Amino acid sequence: MAATTEFLVSEAIPLKGGLIVRGVCSSGHVLAGQEFTGVKSRDGAWTHEFKLTVSRIIAYRREISELPISMTAEVHLAGVAPEVKHGDLLIAALNG
Repeated sequence: MAATTEFLVSEAIPLKGGLIVRGVCSSGHVLAGQEFTGVKSRDGAWTHEFKLTVSRIIAYRREISELPISMTAEVHLAGVAPEVKHGDLLIAALNG
């Protein structure tokens, strides 16, 4: 079974060429350069087959390269984004 990173979204801001999400890392850890490839909505629906690459992580007004579990942050994602909203879980496989 593959380990995953999960990011629980409290707010999503769509941008041209990407997305900004605010929320908490609920499993694993989020890394700069990591790719999210799945989203699970609060109603249990899954969306796959997209790639959103972490371009920036901002926590407590500082840019960081890694977001550990249970820490809140604003995560900037590049790529074509599916609809992401409050309560959704962004999913990424952990590298290594």
